[in-house]
Amino acid sequence: MSGEEVTKNILTAVQLKEQGNLAFKEGDYPAAIAAYHQIYMYVNGYSSSGGGGPPGLTGQTTKQVTQEEMVQIRELKLAHYCNLAMCHMKHGPKYLKARDNCTKALAIDPDNVKALFRRGKCYAQLNELDEAKADFERVLQLQPESSDAKRELRSLRGAFEKLRKREQKKCYYDCNEAPASLHSVAPRVAPVLSERVVGRQLVPRAAAIWVDGVQLAL
Repeated sequence: MSGEEVTKNILTAVQLKEQGNLAFKEGDYPAAIAAYHQIYMYVNGYSSSGGGGPPGLTGQTTKQVTQEEMVQIRELKLAHYCNLAMCHMKHGPKYLKARDNCTKALAIDPDNVKALFRRGKCYAQLNELDEAKADFERVLQLQPESSDAKRELRSLRGAFEKLRKREQKKCYYDCNEAPASLHSVAPRVAPVLSERVVGRQLVPRAAAIWVDGVQLAL
């Protein structure tokens, strides 16, 4: 592949990114998704001719490009995944798709703050609280002054507390619920006991009654 063709593909991808950004700002998320999605067609399938290229891109294809071009391609791939994730978080929302796009971005750049933060938001919406907490904490490791990550972690503490209370409540009902067999027998026992009380017949404690062919000790 000629250098001119590589340059043309990179420029086209940049234009698509700008189109997507404009559509996103205008709230036209389907148009933004369409533009961002096309970026990948123009930047996929390259490897660095000099070796030692950015992580996540080398060794994928035989189309050789310069180190400088590889850096541009890497950034465009990150924009493709991160911006698609943001669109899916706004349009739908589709948190599973957004999460997966963030994960693909992190395969290229494990310390990409945008991808980590957005994936954390997706995890929180999907009620995967431990995973969300891990992503937000990683953001704070990379950017200790991130007020957004701090805010999300505070919100997660409330979500964890609600989850704890729900589990306690569920455990209480599970532990105090009578066995199903007793619930099924009780309605059939009641008429027999009622009849004996109305008839003023005292039943000795050691006696037994029969209900549906089952002997029940009193």
